[in-house]
Amino acid sequence: MSDAKRYYVGVDVGTGSARAALVDGTGRVLYTAVHPIQTWNPQPEFYQQSSEDIWAACCTVVKEVTSAVEVTHVRGVGFDATCSLVLLDAEGNPLTVSKSGENEQNIILWMDHRAMEQAERINATHHAVLKYVGGAASPEMAPPKLLWLKENLVEACWEKAGHMFELPDYLTWRATGSTSRSLCSLVCKWTYSASDEWSNSFWQEIGLEDLVSDKYAKIGIELNSSTYTFIVQRLRPRVVVKAEMMYYDILPSCKVPETTGCCRQCSAPRAGLFACVWIRTV
Repeated sequence: MSDAKRYYVGVDVGTGSARAALVDGTGRVLYTAVHPIQTWNPQPEFYQQSSEDIWAACCTVVKEVTSAVEVTHVRGVGFDATCSLVLLDAEGNPLTVSKSGENEQNIILWMDHRAMEQAERINATHHAVLKYVGGAASPEMAPPKLLWLKENLVEACWEKAGHMFELPDYLTWRATGSTSRSLCSLVCKWTYSASDEWSNSFWQEIGLEDLVSDKYAKIGIELNSSTYTFIVQRLRPRVVVKAEMMYYDILPSCKVPETTGCCRQCSAPRAGLFACVWIRTV
């Protein structure tokens, strides 16, 4: 198959819309699409979104840009998104971040500044991990927002939470089922250290010791060592994810023989429809 017949989809979720582009193997942009997403602003400094609304918008634009090509020739789907906080329960259902209690509103948008007081208290600790984020935590980062949720929505949100995702990581989880987190996101927004990993003393000192007792299962224990998520899984030409069609196939970056053998990059068996998929997470 020629590069011109190999297709890749890039999805970018911004503050006000989800966008997609279909690119062929030569790097030529063939089609683009945009779909708006909703933001709630119930009071000053509070900005909330819906993961279901965003996922539906992503599916809409992906379908639009792939409508004129053979979908079995789509070799990969990549995601990029704002650094917003997504809350889900243990079953993966949306969990409210709103004082009004609507579970639909389960994302604290990146520009939300409800956690100003919590950020100030975190910075007053002068904990060593803050050196990794420029010396001070911003209210736009995850720790202040998580602390706000624990202090203000303990029953409606905090005690029920099963997953706390950065939005790009939520999108890869929704597309693949993998809870793998982007190392870039965790270092820049969550105080994770690539060398020292999570700091128990930091989370305990700021009042989020329950994340430590859960061994960080809710915020990320499966991490990416690069800006890509590497997933080896049995694929079918069409994978149905909650009634939405997502398409995956072998990417050129996975050096899998056309017939049988093993991937020379990851040693995965190339039996039947096993393949390696790279999904961009930053």
